[in-house]
Amino acid sequence: MKFNFLPTRDIEENSLGNVLDKEKMKNFLNCKNPALWVTATVAAACVIPVVLTLRSPKRKAKDILDCQLSVKEIAYQAPFYSFTYIPDQAPTYQFLSDQQLFVKDDFLTKDYSKEWRSLGTMELVKLTEANFDDLFFTGQDRLFSRIRRKNLNTWQLDISGDPDSIFYYLMQQKNGDVYLAYGYRTDGQNNLDSRGCIVRWLFLMNADEIQVISKD
Repeated sequence: MKFNFLPTRDIEENSLGNVLDKEKMKNFLNCKNPALWVTATVAAACVIPVVLTLRSPKRKAKDILDCQLSVKEIAYQAPFYSFTYIPDQAPTYQFLSDQQLFVKDDFLTKDYSKEWRSLGTMELVKLTEANFDDLFFTGQDRLFSRIRRKNLNTWQLDISGDPDSIFYYLMQQKNGDVYLAYGYRTDGQNNLDSRGCIVRWLFLMNADEIQVISKD
């Protein structure tokens, strides 16, 4: 039987070569890899926002004129009234291009006629902390402040001759959300400076385009 032995020097050189190769590999991993990771991280940081933007486009406020408004969610109810709404029982509204507000199926006033009834013509107003935030009676101050700050347009309507001095705010948000506030001017003053105003309900609404109601 014949055995081939590597010379001792060759073994030493081979071992030394392996050691050198390992050292080179370590140096490559320690020195080159961080740069690669940094480059990859920067590239990913540039790509991810684009992907998120494509997958979650920012909603835009749409025109809510000539829209039917149904209650999607009750964002607020004043705590000191016994009667409460649930979305399926809340009134349905229509807001027309001439800024008239119509209502039907109002359980509060026991109007079950299924006929659209004009509440009046709304006017553009500007929301402030005094005429909006201060009209609520819960600890949700941040919610009401956010709605006001993110608001795009607000229309206001005082129901003339109503014994309860009912008023409405219709609010179009910058992100496309629509809110309807229903409240009272308890001091009987039908203006934005009224000191006795309260909001009884704040509805988050669905807004769907409609055919214009015939005025004949």
